[in-house]
Amino acid sequence: MKQGLTLVEMAQAVQDQAEAKRDFVADTRTLEMNPDGSITVESEEVEETFTTTEHTHGQISQRLSIPLKYYRRMQSSAPQLLAENVNHWFNTNPERRMIRTLDGSARAFLSDRYRRVDNFEIAETVLPVLAEFGPGLKIMSVGLTDSRLYIKAVNERVQLDVRKGDAVQAGVVISNSEIGLGSIRIEPLVYRLVCLNGMISQDYSFKKYHVGPQVGESDAAVELFSDETREADDRALLLKVRDMVRGAADIAKFTQIVEQMRDATELTDFYNLGM
Repeated sequence: MKQGLTLVEMAQAVQDQAEAKRDFVADTRTLEMNPDGSITVESEEVEETFTTTEHTHGQISQRLSIPLKYYRRMQSSAPQLLAENVNHWFNTNPERRMIRTLDGSARAFLSDRYRRVDNFEIAETVLPVLAEFGPGLKIMSVGLTDSRLYIKAVNERVQLDVRKGDAVQAGVVISNSEIGLGSIRIEPLVYRLVCLNGMISQDYSFKKYHVGPQVGESDAAVELFSDETREADDRALLLKVRDMVRGAADIAKFTQIVEQMRDATELTDFYNLGM
């Protein structure tokens, strides 16, 4: 994961990803694995070949119930045998799958119910809210790869004491994966100044899996584009994401979290005194 990015650099990077990615839904009978490990998508609408990431190979192995150790052995020592195995099961047990690509590489092999809420949409939603933190905004870390987005931020203007000498600030952790490696997560962060460490408040966290309605009905391989129905569904979700990020630095909610920490601290002190 690329660490040490600024928000501006991250925003540019996710925009570049958004412009380079393409998604397809295909019946597996329209797919063919080649001896070099690439995947060809072929139908009347589409005919393209993509290199295949190791992550995608792992997803194919799991979906076709080919033990990963044996899959990797064929991949390195018998690539023709691997292609024959994969193509046999693509045709024997056909199903519709989503193939996500980036820069000519098949980066994910997913269900046709996979909900595409991508890093660009998350960034477009949360960056204006983080800007609302004003001069109190402190970016702790930003990471981005082809597979995952991660932002940890603190609002230094929202600060309370758990007890004397133990000050904490309100923050938020935002993460997302475009290739099935995790859900959309918005997690309030309690950042302790005494040890420069953070604690996630699970009770107030938001998590949304990338699951939605089945995409299309055709058996042919088709490229996916934005549509009004998907955009409307995603708009409601992204509004929830926006509100959760804004709420992470809300003084009332943060006070509730800190009160719970104070109660836990007092209970610990009580038992320690009794020992």
